Amino acid sequence: LPLSLEDIRLGLETIVQQQNNGQGPPGKTFSSDGPRRLDEAGKAVVTSHALAAYVSTLELSSLRKLTARVVSDTGLWVSRLFRFFDSAVYFHEESREGLVRVCRLALHAKYPRLSQGDGYEALFARPPVLYLGAHTRASLGHHLCSQLGLPLSCLRMVPQTRTPGKLYQTDLEALERCLAEDVSQGKIPTLVVASAGSPAVGQVDPLQGLQELCKRHEAWLHVEGHALAALCLVSVPNLPARTGDSVSLPLGTWLGLPSVPYVTLYKTGEAALAHAAGLSSFSVHSKLQCLPLWVGLQSLGHQGLLQRVLHCLRLSEMLRERLDQVPGIDVVGRPRAVSKEGQVLTLADVVTKSVGTLLLFDVVVPVVTFRYIPDEDGETDEFRKSEGEVEEEKGREAEGRPEAVDRKEQSEPVTTAESPTSEEQETTHPKETESSASKDPSYQNNLNSWLGQVLNRDVPRAALDLLDLYQHGVCLRFCPLESAHVFGTTTQDVEELHGCLLKQLAILNATVRQKRKFRRALEHHENLALVEVCHWAGLGGVRYIPGPWLGQPLDEAGRDDINRLNSELVLKLKSTDSAFSLGEGDDGMCCVRFGMVTDDLDVE
Repeated sequence: LPLSLEDIRLGLETIVQQQNNGQGPPGKTFSSDGPRRLDEAGKAVVTSHALAAYVSTLELSSLRKLTARVVSDTGLWVSRLFRFFDSAVYFHEESREGLVRVCRLALHAKYPRLSQGDGYEALFARPPVLYLGAHTRASLGHHLCSQLGLPLSCLRMVPQTRTPGKLYQTDLEALERCLAEDVSQGKIPTLVVASAGSPAVGQVDPLQGLQELCKRHEAWLHVEGHALAALCLVSVPNLPARTGDSVSLPLGTWLGLPSVPYVTLYKTGEAALAHAAGLSSFSVHSKLQCLPLWVGLQSLGHQGLLQRVLHCLRLSEMLRERLDQVPGIDVVGRPRAVSKEGQVLTLADVVTKSVGTLLLFDVVVPVVTFRYIPDEDGETDEFRKSEGEVEEEKGREAEGRPEAVDRKEQSEPVTTAESPTSEEQETTHPKETESSASKDPSYQNNLNSWLGQVLNRDVPRAALDLLDLYQHGVCLRFCPLESAHVFGTTTQDVEELHGCLLKQLAILNATVRQKRKFRRALEHHENLALVEVCHWAGLGGVRYIPGPWLGQPLDEAGRDDINRLNSELVLKLKSTDSAFSLGEGDDGMCCVRFGMVTDDLDVE
């Protein structure tokens, strides 16, 4: 039987609720039973989707004129807003499609016979080469080759520089060597993908050097990244942004507008090449997809749009300033830009002045990525709890507050899709030195995973992501351009995040110190064996071994006996303190797990 619209809506709500029950991103507890609350601009965009469907019923000639006007207006606004003048615009639903099209454009520019029916034979004698930085998504190169019909041998991954302060930045010298090597082998450098604010740490590639290299080898330079959002903030709007030959702009993410298309701006002097690449083909219904963006930009207005971008960048800059003053926190990424007088440059210095694109990218902080590093000697006095703070925390625990070190729940770190899996992390074994616990990379990953879990639970509006970075391990990432409009993040939330971080650092430092004492104390009890628990940030694990089994090989009966005794021991201990829980060592046997602790605990 046909259903009414109301019945269909109720059915859709039921499906959404069923999907949301018990599901959510690891490490994040902020959720709702329905879609997020929309502001006026968001409501206008949602309504415009229905409007686009409605106007599609117009007579075809009228619809063509309307669509052409909407596309022209939107492209003109976006190109002027981000100072990418004299460019054409391409709207697309899939984030990578714009890059696919401009790459096809670059291929047609390099191989004129490609569009004349020769196909792959035009590429065979001198194959093209696409250069991607190591910071790009792993699947991007494969996607490009798949969509363009190119073999994977056409891909070159450019390594990152190892220079301090420039980690995760494309190595310009390595790229130059790659270009020279490929040219000497008869290959044709075709396209270079650069980053202006990498997703992981916000690092900006050396764009000026990349532009010079690409110009020398007549290669296409495509730029993407969150720092591009700052291009609209310069006080002199007529100053062109010198970035590359094309840029990709996720405006829906930056502005908090739901379901608007991605925008790729590109420069080309030959309309035939753009048409051959599928960038300028006119389809009324596909082009009408930019109507929600057309509506959203007008609903926000020029100042409203600038304020949204500025708000996000101020949030990340604010957190970066706070973290730079926190001992025990390592901010991953490039150092802050400084003036000739040695003063740190801020957004206020670039928003109110006419500055170049490169300086602008050096100043803005689109992404803040950081990690906790245990103090080697365990004496981070700045975060030692006073007696009053300890009593205050005990009071919160009595009230059932989660921040009062719910040691069982909080001690287990969260593993995201980007963080190490159980197979990737190395199992830690007891070391002879007392400082081995704090220096062990696996244990540091556990501590940072726990920290991310707690901060997301206690300050859900300041959303943090967990990711695993080469050379750094598990880190916490804050990117307001992606999350601020979704969660409604404010400066007060960032202040609350900073305050919560200071409290949790005291617990982390105390746990690291107590872990050393804990290991020493176990040496005096032969019936207690230290157990390293995988993915556990707490004090550690202990297994009680009865006298008859000490130093003896364990058969199945012995393992069952020890497991039973330790399980019973956990039940008794849990009745006195929530810090105890049942764990499992690498050997699959039970142990007593100790969670996060404070300095007032007597481990003896």
